[in-house]
Amino acid sequence: MRPFIPLILCAILLQACKEKPAPSSLLWRVTGNGLTQPSYLFGTVHVLSSRDSIFPPTVIRALHDCRQLSLEAGVDDSIDRKALLKLALGPEGYSYKRLFTAERYEKLKQFFQTRMNIDIAKLDRLKPGHIYTMASVELLAPEKSHPFRMDMDLLKKARSGHMPVKHLERAEDVITTLNSLPDSLTATVMMYIVCYPDFIKDQFKQALAAYREQDIEQLYRLGRGNWQVDKTSPVMEGRNHKWIPVMRQQMQEAPTFFAFGCGHLGGPEGVVKLLRQQGYTVEAVRE
Repeated sequence: MRPFIPLILCAILLQACKEKPAPSSLLWRVTGNGLTQPSYLFGTVHVLSSRDSIFPPTVIRALHDCRQLSLEAGVDDSIDRKALLKLALGPEGYSYKRLFTAERYEKLKQFFQTRMNIDIAKLDRLKPGHIYTMASVELLAPEKSHPFRMDMDLLKKARSGHMPVKHLERAEDVITTLNSLPDSLTATVMMYIVCYPDFIKDQFKQALAAYREQDIEQLYRLGRGNWQVDKTSPVMEGRNHKWIPVMRQQMQEAPTFFAFGCGHLGGPEGVVKLLRQQGYTVEAVRE
């Protein structure tokens, strides 16, 4: 019987190759588990070029079919910016500069002055996660003068239709999450941006290509392959878990259109799988 074992294995492998991959999308319909009407998940990229500024008809229809929009925190004008800035500061005596050698700090200073026209000395008490966020957005924004912000455009569409707007988390929670990243890690990541901007841009191009293909698992894999992900991915996945009870409550209140960063959709602890584990039917929606 032994000669037949390789044949059986080959047959299994051939069948696996023939099986179609699981459908993927940036837009997902959520039904079941007591819901009387579907809600939707939509993965966004926070800053895009104008070539990506037109939402597919399926997204617009899904938004119109819902009765409320739910976004990540901090994308509208309802937040107390002064209070958030205070929360983002380190304690008295804290100095961002102390995380770097003199040589590295000089490179960092030139980066901020040249690319952003900012004197980094004025940000010295700001926690590193926030400085990193500023720098990465500046580096990756495809159009400096008029970048397209998907979340803000969805917010405008909701307001024009008098649709209530909710959030998955408080802005304070996002600040606290960024503050929780180790200073040494964010300082290292910051120097990657300063010293290897072309490498960072190439990674972002790969992610954009996966986004246009609506391949959330590839987006997840690209994130897992990033050089800082081993320590920052628990932060991303932790937010996913915290969002689930909020999403359940909002979906019970009314059909909800959820829009959040596409990196939260895929992976074993992505929002799609976490909702399925809660008993919901989550299906990809394509044209």
